[in-house]
Amino acid sequence: MKNILLITSSIMLSLSMVLWYGCNDKEKESESFGSIFGMVSVAGTAEPMRGTGVELYRLNEKGTAGALLLRTVTADDGSYSFEDVKAGEYLLRVEVPGYKRTECTVVVESGRAARADMQVIAKGEGEGDEETDAYYVIKAANLMVQKEDIGEGDWVTSDATCRASTVGGYTDWRLPTKEELMELYANRNLIGGFQNALYWSSSKSNNSSYPYWCVHFSNGNLDYWSGANSFRIRAVRYINPPTPEEPEESGRGYVAIPDLNLMVQTADIRGEFTWEPARVACAQSTVGGYMDWRLPTIKELSELCARKSEIGGFEPQGVYWTGTIKDSVHSDFHKLVNFSEEEDCFQGWARDDYAYRVRAVRTIRE
Repeated sequence: MKNILLITSSIMLSLSMVLWYGCNDKEKESESFGSIFGMVSVAGTAEPMRGTGVELYRLNEKGTAGALLLRTVTADDGSYSFEDVKAGEYLLRVEVPGYKRTECTVVVESGRAARADMQVIAKGEGEGDEETDAYYVIKAANLMVQKEDIGEGDWVTSDATCRASTVGGYTDWRLPTKEELMELYANRNLIGGFQNALYWSSSKSNNSSYPYWCVHFSNGNLDYWSGANSFRIRAVRYINPPTPEEPEESGRGYVAIPDLNLMVQTADIRGEFTWEPARVACAQSTVGGYMDWRLPTIKELSELCARKSEIGGFEPQGVYWTGTIKDSVHSDFHKLVNFSEEEDCFQGWARDDYAYRVRAVRTIRE
């Protein structure tokens, strides 16, 4: 990615009335992409909001937030930026406990940088976050919790149902971790609506036959079960989402391979997974602030294997899943690539209940 030209605070003040600022002095590979930058501060004081999450959403047909695309965190001076954003109209959102949600729309033009400064307003007395008709807030746990179950289903269905929820206008609902689910159990009478039944968590156990943790709300017991079981679903979201993970050993967490039109994470997702949990682990990754990581295709993974020294971080004797099925008759088998020197990037396939390693990729430009 190209770096946006850094601007000092004094220059930024003098250019506060300018809507657009030029991009890099290097020509971009595609003129259909631009960038966004700006400042987040407190209304009335101009105090910079440091360490504050800024989210970038696709604008839907109703002019409201659609899919969450990227997330970043402001620097000490309150500045933020998003690079390589496809030209179009977007919605920016800042949400901080104790302040009102702040949103603005921004138009990104090809080859240009759009400036979008945002000011947050402190909530007045009586404007707390404790609850609404739709969700309850547990500030100590940094969680919003929906007040009603959203049905029941197997684990994959439950995970997808939470992610598709738009309660309260939020688009980042998810299954709780097992620790969060225990927090919900402890506050079940305050939150309300729970049944004396098992509830799914997003946490995975080390048992390949029973890979998912859940909590029984009749007694608070933790247990793990097969993902094929049908349990209750309760969605949660962060009040202020954490900074996307960046593996320590990999710098920014990914490398770009332009000729493959791919970004590749520079570290495996830890552990070995059966195929469906492998797919979910990639989809849940937020390395670099991106929300569209996935398993590579068999063609992509074979190319990555050929360049494994250049990319780094692969298990020397590792076998890696792809997102490609064996064939139309064997949809419960997926292809894989053996990264060991002896096998020389050998392509094979395995039944989906076998456990192998995982490396996530994303498409740079659709």
